[in-house]
Amino acid sequence: MRLVSSGSRYNRSTASIFNSLSKTTGLFQASTSLAEHREHLDCKLASLRKYCGHLDNVIAWVMETKTRINISKEIADPDKRQRVIDNIMVSC
Repeated sequence: MRLVSSGSRYNRSTASIFNSLSKTTGLFQASTSLAEHREHLDCKLASLRKYCGHLDNVIAWVMETKTRINISKEIADPDKRQRVIDNIMVSC
């Protein structure tokens, strides 16, 4: 058999193939891991966008309430001012 007589060449060739296969497997695992990590980050970013939307709504509500309270401070009639403030409290 010719393979037995050239054993060192066969072993080097086999080692080279296994080395290439090992690198390919490592690259595939890294690619898979990166894809999973990207999906995880996309979900986190979507949650962050949703949270920012909620914060924007809260900021708008606070600013509107603050404006309504400031306007009510300018009302001279104490009874009317109290009604406006009561309406603000009910809307909360």
